[in-house]
Amino acid sequence: MLSKILGTLWVLFGLWWLIKPESLKNRLRKKMNRRIRLFVLLFMFVFAMLILGSIFQAKDLFARLIGAAGLVITIQIIKVITQKTSDKLSDFVEGRSIVFFRIGALLILIMGILFLLA
Repeated sequence: MLSKILGTLWVLFGLWWLIKPESLKNRLRKKMNRRIRLFVLLFMFVFAMLILGSIFQAKDLFARLIGAAGLVITIQIIKVITQKTSDKLSDFVEGRSIVFFRIGALLILIMGILFLLA
């Protein structure tokens, strides 16, 4: 059920951004602001704590190793989302043409259709 709802939203957004790629560019530019970065960092912290809790509850060594790898990946993601990286991403978004955003919108549309078919 959730995949159908997400698929529908992704298809709608994909179609909208194919028609108006400038809105995707503006949306990505807005996502780079400080409040969103702090929200993402908070989410990653909570996610890391959940993974850490799962590691302590796991009984199998393989499950603990997978959990530890997930924790390391989460910490790496937190390190990637810094001010410097965010500025680079913002510059990357600014320097791209409309065709780049249309291709991104097409990928979102395809993923939405795949969600609907799942």
